Amino acid sequence: MGLPYPRAYEMTSVFIGVTEYYRMTGNPRLKQSVINYFKNVRDKKITIVGNGGGHGIGGEGWNNMASEQSNPDVKKMMETCTGAAWLRFCSHILRLTGDSSDADAIEKYVYNGLIGAMKPHGDGFSYLNLLNGRKVDNHGNWWKEFNKIYVSCCNLNGPTGLSYPYIAAMQDGQHNPVINLYEPATIETKTPKGKSLTLEIVS
Repeated sequence: MGLPYPRAYEMTSVFIGVTEYYRMTGNPRLKQSVINYFKNVRDKKITIVGNGGGHGIGGEGWNNMASEQSNPDVKKMMETCTGAAWLRFCSHILRLTGDSSDADAIEKYVYNGLIGAMKPHGDGFSYLNLLNGRKVDNHGNWWKEFNKIYVSCCNLNGPTGLSYPYIAAMQDGQHNPVINLYEPATIETKTPKGKSLTLEIVS
């Protein structure tokens, strides 16, 4: 997919744009293309912790990581930027389809891959995240160090993934409340008839 340079972060960002273009035009071919892309990535490229990307393009390219994730020869995989883009794309797909399994893809990455990519002291996110071995925090010539903190695309994109609670509660097409994430929460909304409704989640 996307050969010869299937860079996952950029390709997924393009499909986020296609999703928005579908919302503007209503062209069913555009909707089908983003759903096809989503299913391709989910089924063939995402690991057990919810992220993808592997060796070939420095851990940043789409390949069949779902089947390659246990390969001991893989030394670079699951770039945090890829995961953050995948998370944003999944939220667009969830809004597009209303399918609860799309929320499952969000949960899988947030609770495993994203939190797992955070440094132990919570002061940043690693660039690459191997399933077996050390994370790579300062690899690559695009890293800069400010005040003894490595600043990179991944260290800056990781926190954007922590905005996932915004999809915890949504509304369907008839303005009914839909709960996607079952974390402790107080949700204030309205019924389809405009009456106030408060939902408490204790978890």
